[in-house]
Amino acid sequence: MKKTPAEVGKLLRDMQEFCASDTNATNADECKGSKLNAYRKVCRLRQRRAPIFWAVGPRGVSNVFRVSYRQDGSLGLAPENEKALVFPGA
Repeated sequence: MKKTPAEVGKLLRDMQEFCASDTNATNADECKGSKLNAYRKVCRLRQRRAPIFWAVGPRGVSNVFRVSYRQDGSLGLAPENEKALVFPGA
């Protein structure tokens, strides 16, 4: 969990940047701090092919995204409501 709502916003902006390209073409050594955190999260999404990403922060910040995996290697993060967190049959 991030310390401030602004940190959550920065994480999401950085993740969108990495989602738009192939992270395999990005050198992780060039990333530092919060950029490296975003890079790693996008790499893990690609590895696990997670259908949902949930960014949680202080003061009730909660952003749920449906993740799409495109043929060109990019990812899409589409805003979703929190009902997406409930699995069928749960």
